[in-house]
Amino acid sequence: MFPDGQTVTLDVDLGQPQKLSRAVIRSRQLKTFNGGCGISKLAVMVADEGFGPGMTQVGEMDVTEGLVDNMVALELRFPDGTTGRYVRIVATPWTPDHNVYIDSILIEGPAARQDMQPGEFRLNALRAVDLDADGLHEVLAAGTDQAIHAIAADGAELWQYRTGSVINDLAVADASGTGNYLIAAACQNMKLYTTTEDGQEAWTLAPPPRTYARAGYRGVKPFQSRLTVAFAADLTGDGPEEIIVGSANWRTYVYDRAGELLWDEVLWAHTPTCGAAIDLDGDGAREVVMGNSYTSTVIYDSEGTILGSGRGSGHAGPTALACGDLDGNGLGEMVVGDRAGKLWFQEWQGREMPSWSTGSDVTAVNFLLYLFDADGQPLWQTNLLDVCGDVQIADVMGDEALELVCACEDNTVKIVSGSTGDVLAWYRTGGWIREVRVCELDGDAATREIVASCDDGAIYALQVTED
Repeated sequence: MFPDGQTVTLDVDLGQPQKLSRAVIRSRQLKTFNGGCGISKLAVMVADEGFGPGMTQVGEMDVTEGLVDNMVALELRFPDGTTGRYVRIVATPWTPDHNVYIDSILIEGPAARQDMQPGEFRLNALRAVDLDADGLHEVLAAGTDQAIHAIAADGAELWQYRTGSVINDLAVADASGTGNYLIAAACQNMKLYTTTEDGQEAWTLAPPPRTYARAGYRGVKPFQSRLTVAFAADLTGDGPEEIIVGSANWRTYVYDRAGELLWDEVLWAHTPTCGAAIDLDGDGAREVVMGNSYTSTVIYDSEGTILGSGRGSGHAGPTALACGDLDGNGLGEMVVGDRAGKLWFQEWQGREMPSWSTGSDVTAVNFLLYLFDADGQPLWQTNLLDVCGDVQIADVMGDEALELVCACEDNTVKIVSGSTGDVLAWYRTGGWIREVRVCELDGDAATREIVASCDDGAIYALQVTED
């Protein structure tokens, strides 16, 4: 949401010239919220050489329907043959007393059928864990086929557990502190399904209805919604891990291994997108950091009290979050990437750390891979030639140096040198790579393996070898 009366200009760099067919701007056209929100006029310009006066206007529309108190998808179709790398969208407010409140923008172009992803099946979650303590990792995967798949280190199927609903995320909790894992699936049907490490049902529940109403904000009746984030962490330091769940009713829930609700609290604001747990203040307990689709991260203490907000852009919330003690001082740092293309480094109530602009959505648009030091200062960047949606760091070359393992939308897993940013190796599959995990599959301590989930419906197990 932008200030009253401000005409808003949104600039998008697509990385390289693209064929373009349309733009869809989802605008909240509201009569009374915040004094009224809405767009009266839209225009779209494109160029190959950069933003500026030489851009060509390819679409324009006047919004003639009155404010309807709802989200409205405003579509601009471009002339046939439109191409461009740089896209500018200009939105004029409904009146000088209204503000522009854009939920999202979509820019599309034509594609040949062979270039389009099938869309019928997708793996949304990939985990590697040694379930049976034999020194080899098992692989857990889940997605739109509504099942948790457990796969042995040699690729043999161990078991399936069907949920009856699309699985959006997986958490693997060490239920005893010494093994004895619990696997939790966060599902589209608002339920959390859990199994034992051998695929037997443990318990199933739906987090209770809640409201996100607060003083000064519109009230809503308590409701339930889809579960979008799940991860596990030992929040209190007693050994067993808790299961942390993010729900699209703007809520964070925390359960123990028996399925008892320990606490829940509002996630201001909107749908959870990512989460992590880290000891931010050095007291031995872990705080929960949860990202959302709308604004900055929310930080809770181990008992559910909201401590404050972390980093993230307003109206363009985090798409990625990582936490760790970067400088070894006992205080955790948070690194957040968001839809505005910002990278934020933060030590909670500690040293000042920088933020950087990448120019486009982190993990969603940008082709560049960046490496930073423990102070948040850039070391190098490299162009991966397509979007990278997931990164793992490990020594997979056996050279006692760290590499970055990248899941890319050009159907490749790429291995990048941690010291130089050079691409050292790659493996091409039959579809977009969604996630990668570094693991131990062959029992040889001198090698590390990689598993990758792919939009062709397969999971690939890889090992880096010399030619």
